[in-house]
Amino acid sequence: MKRVAIVTGAGRGIGEATARALARDGHTVALADLNAAEARRAAGALPGDGHAAFDVDVVDERSVEALFDAVEAQLGPVAVLACVAGGPFLTPGRRPSIIETTTENWIRTEALNARGPFLCIRAMLLRRMRSPVADGRIITVSSMSGITPESPTGPPIRQRKRRSFI
Repeated sequence: MKRVAIVTGAGRGIGEATARALARDGHTVALADLNAAEARRAAGALPGDGHAAFDVDVVDERSVEALFDAVEAQLGPVAVLACVAGGPFLTPGRRPSIIETTTENWIRTEALNARGPFLCIRAMLLRRMRSPVADGRIITVSSMSGITPESPTGPPIRQRKRRSFI
């Protein structure tokens, strides 16, 4: 029996590449993404068979629980979880400055990058405590945005002449 892996954010980019690598290594991959059409496209391009696409919003607890329930019902117990979904919620093609970033956008971005992995990891651990698998793995992915002040994925920080506001 093949080992089952869930990859969040698997519709494109690093998530899709992670799903491809796991499929090449012989895993049956559940590609989970907010964009189900992209996840289906990516699943169809993977080597091997048995892969499936699932719709998930990793910031929503019910959606994450439904994902794990659906994957385990269709593919079997999850042995590998790769939390790749992440990044900012930005207007496509445009990076707002910090001043232009709305509170709603900031809260959604923070939830995607922190709450999403928490909910997925908790769902995985609860299921594996009830029904262990051999050599289970959890992989989390971060971004350069966390360590660089000027990032192509986050609000730009522009150096300007110092001005006193006092």
